Amino acid sequence: MKWLVGTASLIFAFAVVTRAFAATPTVSIISPSSNQILSGGSVTVVISVPNINLVDYRLYPRPNTLQGHLHLWLDQTDLSKATAIKSASPNYTFENVRVGPHTLAAELVKNDHSSYSPPIRSTVSFQTVPTQDKIPSRPNSSLLALGLFTIVIIITALFLVDQKRQVKPKAKKRHK
Repeated sequence: MKWLVGTASLIFAFAVVTRAFAATPTVSIISPSSNQILSGGSVTVVISVPNINLVDYRLYPRPNTLQGHLHLWLDQTDLSKATAIKSASPNYTFENVRVGPHTLAAELVKNDHSSYSPPIRSTVSFQTVPTQDKIPSRPNSSLLALGLFTIVIIITALFLVDQKRQVKPKAKKRHK
């Protein structure tokens, strides 16, 4: 019996020490990257959240140090729970994003929406431009140069063939 109590105590102590030294959760915005230029009206956000399980706060409302979810803000100055988009996924797509500069903020929060102390946040600035079909196209200078070079080669070849046809062979002298 003493052996069982001692083993249980060691396991409990190991669990407490392991949890104390477990890596602190972090949040990193993978995409869009800093100063990235994106085309189109939708922006897909990819966030890295190691050392924590993202869960739906509606299904798991009680705080748990190994669980949480994300609060996202696009172009918001008021980074509060009320203005946040709540996500249990590391991927989120913003639709109908206007053209221009943008700031994205992401915060890892506890199941009850409270912030960690200090808050675990990441922010990135990026820009959106009109989609390619709305941008006036410019001719590719490399293709234009290649086309002109090809035309010059063809004209030169035709000229040389024509010159060869115009040259008449000299008559051979007969020796008697």
